[in-house]
Amino acid sequence: MITEQALLHLPEILTGSGYPEQHYESGIVSAFSLALLQSLNGRNVPNPIACLQTEKPFRGREGWPRPEPETPRYLRADLNVRLHQLRVGSKRLAAYGWRHDNWIESKFFRGDVPNKQVNTGLLLADLVRILALVPSVRAKRFPDHDLAGRFLLHVYEGLSPEPYLSTTRRIGGATEVRKWLKPLITSGRSKCAPILLSEYEAAGILGEINTNLGELRIEFDATTFRIEPTVDLGGDFTQYTCILTRIDAFKVSRGDVSLEVQADRSVIETPNKDAVRTEVREHVGRWISTKAGGVEEKKPDEEEVEDEEQEEDQAAPAQVAPA
Repeated sequence: MITEQALLHLPEILTGSGYPEQHYESGIVSAFSLALLQSLNGRNVPNPIACLQTEKPFRGREGWPRPEPETPRYLRADLNVRLHQLRVGSKRLAAYGWRHDNWIESKFFRGDVPNKQVNTGLLLADLVRILALVPSVRAKRFPDHDLAGRFLLHVYEGLSPEPYLSTTRRIGGATEVRKWLKPLITSGRSKCAPILLSEYEAAGILGEINTNLGELRIEFDATTFRIEPTVDLGGDFTQYTCILTRIDAFKVSRGDVSLEVQADRSVIETPNKDAVRTEVREHVGRWISTKAGGVEEKKPDEEEVEDEEQEEDQAAPAQVAPA
């Protein structure tokens, strides 16, 4: 629950006296890292900064191949939070969403004239990355249970996300809140029913993640934590709506091949993990839109990729399933 607790510190870091005002997405990642350090320090975790890594490669030093002469892609998560050294994991605690290896993608939406279509597509791209690219980290004693936590941190300048996103879509003469977006912006537990992206999404939004991913079918359960101002202070003051979405269960499919992680952390790879790696992870890794700045074109250094096998095997006491 460290990641969820850190959200409570974020408004103070963004608006408190003595803290610099944030204008860029990297600043939000830095602010949330500071919030995480406050939570870890509150638990007296030794060397808490060692628990955090920004721009964590999804796939170690192995890239996703692309057609020649293009270079391989080395996709990264904005933030990785490793909680093995707390040694508090248990099957009962896992039922509350505790995970040892947490992957976070972030978005910061601000500006007076937002491009709602682009913003919505970028948030969808981060959702697909979290569902498909997070490595399935498992302990040796429980090879069918996943240790990875998946989070979306999205922060909006203002009192709500609605000014920045295309929250609704038309169906005939009616409208509905986008099925995949509603769980991300609504507090509490909710579900996205299965949707085939090419059938459900407009070409403009789908183009922001890459039209080649239209053949993906996604569904998920999520718990969303939302902190927003209770008073509108007007234009003289910058205010923020801070949202953290935890993916509790999901299924992403391409044709007959699917990757599914259930709420109890059990993993189902159909028809097998090799097919999932080829048809789901490879496809998403090859085509998903990349972030500005070019860092995902740079091969990770050896120092960026740790040998995590021992930590995974010691993630929890032997008598209980690891969190």
